[in-house]
Amino acid sequence: METLETAASIASLAGAAISLLGLGFAILQLRKLRGETRAAKDAAESAERAIRRDLTLSELASLREKIEELKDAHRQGDKNRAFAYYRDITSSLSDIEIRHPNLTDSLRAQIRDASSAIADMERFADSVDGRLPREKVSEFNFALSEIETKLISELRIRMPGLN
Repeated sequence: METLETAASIASLAGAAISLLGLGFAILQLRKLRGETRAAKDAAESAERAIRRDLTLSELASLREKIEELKDAHRQGDKNRAFAYYRDITSSLSDIEIRHPNLTDSLRAQIRDASSAIADMERFADSVDGRLPREKVSEFNFALSEIETKLISELRIRMPGLN
């Protein structure tokens, strides 16, 4: 009987040791899994930032193209084409402001000023019969060039997530 009790005690101790080893292994696996989960999360966040950056750069390139097209519409005297670009540009500026809530107050003010300037161009163009006067074409295109070089360049440099 005593040998049976000794065997039972040894079996219990062996079972406890195996359980502790199993628990230790499980804890190691959980730590490893937690590290892998953290790495996967970091990779996903990095990919999201890269996608957002690429979309923003594409958005800014598209805005630059629209401004160039509007300047060309002014030069050609094509008011109908110009009206489409006035709306496209103000919509793009509004979208940038909405999609990027972390913009500085200064950048937000520049976007609003650019939108206001383009709205003024549209109102003037709408009030004129026929072609825009030559001096207005020069004035408008100069203002558009300023928006293009100052605002878009500033957005590329200072927009969160692009640098």
